[in-house]
Amino acid sequence: MNRGKKLILESVSDNTMEEDSLSVDVSSDALRFHKLDLEIGKEGITNTSTGVSLTLVPTEIEFGQVIGQGSSGVVFAARHIPSNTLIALKSINIYERDKRKQLENDLKALDEFSSPYLVKYYGAFFADGVVKVAMELMDLGSTRRVIQLLAGRPEPVMPESVLFRFTYSILQGLYYLHKEKHMVHRDIKPDNILINSKGDLKLCDFGVCRELANSAALCNTFVGTMTYMSPERLFRNAYGYPGDIWSVGLIVTELIRGFYPYPKPGNFIEMVENLQNLPPPQLPSNGLYSPQLVDFISRCLNTQPEQRATVQELLQHPWIQANQGNNVNIIEWYQGIIRK
Repeated sequence: MNRGKKLILESVSDNTMEEDSLSVDVSSDALRFHKLDLEIGKEGITNTSTGVSLTLVPTEIEFGQVIGQGSSGVVFAARHIPSNTLIALKSINIYERDKRKQLENDLKALDEFSSPYLVKYYGAFFADGVVKVAMELMDLGSTRRVIQLLAGRPEPVMPESVLFRFTYSILQGLYYLHKEKHMVHRDIKPDNILINSKGDLKLCDFGVCRELANSAALCNTFVGTMTYMSPERLFRNAYGYPGDIWSVGLIVTELIRGFYPYPKPGNFIEMVENLQNLPPPQLPSNGLYSPQLVDFISRCLNTQPEQRATVQELLQHPWIQANQGNNVNIIEWYQGIIRK
């Protein structure tokens, strides 16, 4: 995985998905994004206007088992043989237009993102009609696995000190996306919050991210995972950064209680009815949860997006500030719940 100069990738709007298919050219040995001056071939990525390449050779990859399914494709465990680096390799079928758009966002992450709270991207190559994108391997899997392990236990299923570590990492990842890159993630869910054996927690899967022109800009497209969508998104209204904050509130509630806080919907209509007919989830006032945590969640789960806290405000919230000094060993805790 040799990295030369930075690839130059331009911002792409949602309209790309509606453009003529000639904007992307597929041959037997390469995928070319003409408007991006970008080519993905059998030995990596090349910027056709500058000649700068990012090499990743498939013969130097040792494939392992399937470890997941992202919004844009299947994910394999693998090893980069020359560096002996364990990686995750996402396989993307580029003959589907929406998958090509998601690939563009993954390539932006490869080139532009740099945060300890976001999964790293290493490179990509094209073979047999499929693009494989190499990413950092988070060997303990997703937060979804944590929730499954905790399900059915007495509340609270997770100490607030551990919950803080999850929440703080999610917020830091979103702060980078919202404030540094002006992007809405649009698919914040437990499956997209990964853990490694060093105790790092990171956001992944940027395939449906959307860049906003300014702080007042909004999105209109319907993408992401229904059960973690905010009311404005499910009701097909314009939305922005607050949509991600609603998702955070649901996940924090699910982590501390051990179950999804709404009745599980069987379809889209049931999900909409839940939001229309039920109040936003709240932690019970039974002494099991700190008042600061109860307030934190309420600041995320306001049905009015303009009244939700921003990611900056949440990072300054009393619950976050009160836990800043805790040095809980998240791996010891994780190993403990596996043994039980």
